[in-house]
Amino acid sequence: MLSLRAPFEATNQIQLAYKIKLGKIDRIPAHYSDEIFQVIQSMIALEQARRPGVKNLMKHPRISFVIRQLEVKRKEADVVRKSNEVASLESTY
Repeated sequence: MLSLRAPFEATNQIQLAYKIKLGKIDRIPAHYSDEIFQVIQSMIALEQARRPGVKNLMKHPRISFVIRQLEVKRKEADVVRKSNEVASLESTY
C-alpha cells in the first residue's frame, strides 16, 4: 500500500504464486524509513511463527506513536465539536 501498487506482480498465476512463495518484495519508496520496511518484511515472513501478531505490531514504537497521534487528533476534534455545540446552545438563550 505504501508503494501504491501490489506487492507481487506477475503476468500469470504460476509466476504470481512463485513470487509470493519467495516472499521477496521491492523496497518501499525511499521517503519511508528502513524501520517501516523491516516491519513490512516481518509481516510477510514465509513462516507464520515469524510473523508478528497485531498486539506486537501495536507495541512497535513507531506504530504506537502514530496511533497515539491519531487518538489525540480525534480527541481534539471531539473537544472542538462539543465546544461548538455549547456555543450554539448559549447563543439560543
